[in-house]
Amino acid sequence: MKKLSFKSRFSHGILLLILIAGAVTSALAMHNIVLQLGGTLTFIPILLMVIAIGAGILLYQKAASSYRYYHKKEEELEHLKKSVEQAKQAEEEEIAKKNKQTQEQVIVDFEAEAKSLIPSETFENTEQFIEKLLANIANKFEIVQGLTFLLDPEKEKYTFSGGYAYFSEELPREFTEGETISGQVAKNKILLNLNNVPEDYITILSGLGKGTPNNLVIAPILTNQDECIGVIELASFKTFTQNDEEVFKQLGKSLGE
Repeated sequence: MKKLSFKSRFSHGILLLILIAGAVTSALAMHNIVLQLGGTLTFIPILLMVIAIGAGILLYQKAASSYRYYHKKEEELEHLKKSVEQAKQAEEEEIAKKNKQTQEQVIVDFEAEAKSLIPSETFENTEQFIEKLLANIANKFEIVQGLTFLLDPEKEKYTFSGGYAYFSEELPREFTEGETISGQVAKNKILLNLNNVPEDYITILSGLGKGTPNNLVIAPILTNQDECIGVIELASFKTFTQNDEEVFKQLGKSLGE
C-alpha cells in the first residue's frame, strides 16, 4: 500500500475534507448544545461553520502553496546536483584524456630528444663522432665531463673511445663485463644514476680551478639484440632527473641501432 505523503496532491484533498468535516461537525455540535439548553436556533452556528470552512480553505491554500514552493526548490536542488555531477564527470574525463595525451607525448619526446643529440654530420673517425655527441649532451644537460667506452670484440674489453672535458696524461683504464661500476652496468644492461659520488672519484679542471661533481649517470649502449656494445659515463654538479634517465636510455638504444 502506498504511503500518503504531504507532497501528494491527493493528501491535500484529504486534508481539506478533514478540515471541512471538522468545521461542519463543530458547528452541528454547537447547534445541538444550544437546542439542549433550550435556546433558539440562530444564525451564529451557521456563521461559525462558514468561518471554519473558510479557515480550512485558507489553510489548504497555504499548505498547497508551501508544497509547490518546496517541491520547486527540491527540483532545482536535484537539477543542480545533476549538473554538478555531470560537470565533475566531464572534468575527470578531460583530465584523464590530457594525462593520456601527455604520457604519449612524453614517450615520443624522449625518443626524439635522444635522437636530436646524435650528430648528423660525417666524421673521419669514431672518436670525433663521440666527442661531438658528448658536446651535444653537455650543452643540453649541463654535464661537466663525459666518457665513452666501446666493446673491443678481440680483447673482450670495453676501451676508452672518446671523451668530453677529460684532462689526464693517462687514458681511462679498460674493463671487462662485470668489472668496475661501468662493467657492472654493461653486464646488467641497466642505466645507473648515482648521487653523492665520493670526492676525488671524478675531478674536473677548468680555468676556475678544480671541482668534484657528485652526480654520475652510466648508461649502456644496446643493440636491437639487447647486446651491450658500449657504456657512456656522464658527470654533473646537477642531479639527473627521471626524465634525464629516460632520454639517456633512449640514447643508448638509438646509438646501438
